[in-house]
Amino acid sequence: MVSNKSSVLLSPVFHSKKFQIVFIIFCAFLVYLPSLYNDFIWDDDSYVYSNDTIKSPDGLHDIWFSHKTPQYYPITFTSFLIEYALWHDNPCGYHVVNVLLHIINACLLFFIIQCLYPRVAFFVALLFAVHPIQVETVAWITERKNLLSLLFFLSATTQYIKFNQTEKYRYYTCMCIFFVCALLSKSISACFVFVPVLYAWWRTGTVRRKNILLSLPLLFIGLISALHTSYLELYKVGAYKFDWELSIFERVILAGRIFWFYIYQICLPINFMTFYPNWDINVSVLWQWLFPCSVIVAAFLLFYYRKILGRGVVALFLFYGISIFPVLGFLKVFPMIRFSYVADHFTYLSTPALFLLICSSVLFLWDTIYDRLYIRYEREVRTFLVAMVIVITFHMALTSVALIQGYRNRFTFWETLIKKNPKAWMGYLSLGFDYYALDEKEHAVELFKQAIELNPACELAYLYLACHYYKTEHYDASFHYWNKAVASCGRRAPDLACFVQPEFLDFIRRYQKEKDLETRLPKKYNQEK
Repeated sequence: MVSNKSSVLLSPVFHSKKFQIVFIIFCAFLVYLPSLYNDFIWDDDSYVYSNDTIKSPDGLHDIWFSHKTPQYYPITFTSFLIEYALWHDNPCGYHVVNVLLHIINACLLFFIIQCLYPRVAFFVALLFAVHPIQVETVAWITERKNLLSLLFFLSATTQYIKFNQTEKYRYYTCMCIFFVCALLSKSISACFVFVPVLYAWWRTGTVRRKNILLSLPLLFIGLISALHTSYLELYKVGAYKFDWELSIFERVILAGRIFWFYIYQICLPINFMTFYPNWDINVSVLWQWLFPCSVIVAAFLLFYYRKILGRGVVALFLFYGISIFPVLGFLKVFPMIRFSYVADHFTYLSTPALFLLICSSVLFLWDTIYDRLYIRYEREVRTFLVAMVIVITFHMALTSVALIQGYRNRFTFWETLIKKNPKAWMGYLSLGFDYYALDEKEHAVELFKQAIELNPACELAYLYLACHYYKTEHYDASFHYWNKAVASCGRRAPDLACFVQPEFLDFIRRYQKEKDLETRLPKKYNQEK
């Protein structure tokens, strides 16, 4: 039942839960309809259409019992295996599944918040469904892992709420199963470990021994999953190859900036891109310490005024911080080291808590001024609020639709990034790969040189230039770029060169021999074939 105060926020037609659900589904589908016509983009090759594992007769076994996939997310890759059997290299089918999963997540979120704080359930679920910060996850096939992870995360939450209400252990068992499924989709969902404790504290103000004991099995499973993923991130994805050059104090500043960055992006949904420009972190600049200090002050104030604001706000604030901890900069995460400190898809799992926190805060402010405004200006207030909901939803929907256009194919993906962030060296490098594959080699060469200008340690650009000049018989230029590649990536250069141009190393051996130069190849590459 909608309270009198919250009834002002919605026109009477919106009071029906069925209508609210249909409206959320309709808006989400309308926003993401253009994504169904998009092609594959970056990383979709290694995850789907060039992934030999999902095409192999032993694919299911390899997905679950080996590390042949880019990351160990077996449920995610099992979904790709099933879909590849259905529609092979047709990207439309994969996009349809992504959109459906996002819509299901929005509906699950609606029902969960109906149990916790029904006055904001519609607004939270609607924002979650159409907000442009979600586009990177929904319109990018590779980010299926986020969608599945949140699906099982929310399913586990529903089972825990039922268990808390009934104390029937079948719900607890189902919760544990869904939690494991969430981890096997993407391990960042390990933050669910803290949900029972935070939920108990929100409901009662205390955390009993029973709540902790119920969390212990989750903690054990989550810890194993997190350690396993950390190992793969370092040694399979390759984070160990790159130095994380920030000191501990610089990482503290970075964590504070990242913490507020996602809140800012949600509250002011204006500028979104795949790789955001990295901030210049400097511990000697005093104003930069405002970011981590303000996080601590905000947490303290929320806790201190919890009797006025409610414990729910504190619990949501804490959960948001816990859920994004892996991408705050304290851990070695390959995309953060290599590309950008922040990314929209990093926060998909955190957005439900953020939207609930923001909407409940707005409702709290509304309640403080409700009586004065409503008694005098009932009709005007109702009209204004309904208009605001429509305008905000419409703006976010249009922004999301515009963002989806940047995911049409690999070329628009990188060109859109370069337009928004001209210093994104990865955009020039990847666009160079794509044009080189189309045999537009001169254009590709210029793009590789731009990538090097922005990132002098861009080893693949050096290698592609070295191989290009070898094939065009500019041997001195080829050897020059080969030396640059070796200086950039050391003993990995021959392996990368074999990947780019297998016969290139034969040229390097001959060139060094003719010029009487000291060999720069490891022993295994020194012998003529």
